[in-house]
Amino acid sequence: MSNTKVKAIVTPTGNALWAKVTEPQSNKFNPTPMFSMSVIFKPEEVTEFKANMQTLLDNHYDEVFAELKPQKQKSLVKADLFREAEDKDGNLTGELELRTKQFAKDYKGNKQIMPIVDSSGKDITEGCPLVGNGSRVRAKVFPKLYHMASTNTVGISFRLNAVQIIELVEYGNASSGFDAVDGGYVAPATVTTTSEASPFNDEDDLDF
Repeated sequence: MSNTKVKAIVTPTGNALWAKVTEPQSNKFNPTPMFSMSVIFKPEEVTEFKANMQTLLDNHYDEVFAELKPQKQKSLVKADLFREAEDKDGNLTGELELRTKQFAKDYKGNKQIMPIVDSSGKDITEGCPLVGNGSRVRAKVFPKLYHMASTNTVGISFRLNAVQIIELVEYGNASSGFDAVDGGYVAPATVTTTSEASPFNDEDDLDF
């Protein structure tokens, strides 16, 4: 059991990839319904975030290492925080991919929704358009520390707590990149809002 104190953190702004945040989805490899989204960053966009997460991971590694028997200490490894991003042809782009996910039900079996806000912080969870690739987003994530005994690997699984849409590319009109423009995405009047409170300001950290 890790003694490292962990709190949810908001990522820098990046490009959304394969966002499944309005409705949870499952597949043959993972039958459990999940919310998920990858966020693509240029390396310089996540320098501070990456350094903070690396410190968290290093501390967790030291704690796990101290609890292992000597023969297991020698093989203990750290998982990468990010994946190297690839284009549609499988070529490396030089960017970094942060994968996030969250269960559609909590540990008590209660249904969960994924809070979504626009660039002004207004809650647009209900009626939010599908988020296409290239949308500019921030993610509120809970860094869940783990030790996988089968591979003797320590790492961080980023549990998605909320999404902020800075600039929207609606699904169906998505592109592989996105050029920033002045002014952020603000939900149209036809989008139903559920609350004035932004999940990016609360203290509820979802780690299940």
